[in-house]
Amino acid sequence: MNVRRVLAFAAVLVLVGCAEEARRSASPPTAPPLGAAAAKPAEPETFPDFTLPTLDGKKWRLSDARGKVTVLNYWATWCPPCVEETPELVRAANEFGDRVRFVGISIDYGQPEAVRRFVEKYKIPYPILMPKEGDPTTARLTGVPETYVLDQQGKLVGSFIGAVSRKELESKIKPLLEEKNL
Repeated sequence: MNVRRVLAFAAVLVLVGCAEEARRSASPPTAPPLGAAAAKPAEPETFPDFTLPTLDGKKWRLSDARGKVTVLNYWATWCPPCVEETPELVRAANEFGDRVRFVGISIDYGQPEAVRRFVEKYKIPYPILMPKEGDPTTARLTGVPETYVLDQQGKLVGSFIGAVSRKELESKIKPLLEEKNL
């Protein structure tokens, strides 16, 4: 009788563990809230070129942004830290204007209407790219949001895991804009 109870208890533990693992792997992890972004060490690499469709169905190619500082922000509508950082990104994009190219990359796979509503709600002024699930452009992600800052030559000069503040962005962007004016 005791052996049956022990086996039943063990079976329940295994099932609970499997269910928890399935829940965790169902969607990419989200990152810490605004202001808690962890700076990843910048690697002196040229960010790989890619072409992705925009929310409007056009094609957008990273190499076309060469010559300008570029901010790539991977995000999702269902991600609380992404929602929290969006107003900061919008303000930064409006402040820097055409001197810096901001681009959002939504991982709301196959949900263009949800993305469109989000863009309208937050008045996002920059292009939103829509990769398909499994697209190689999302392979380097460890979660969302993640933000990459590229210099005028397309080299990665900064990256952030988690909601990035405008102050954190400015710390990477302003020196690049000042270098250009030397």
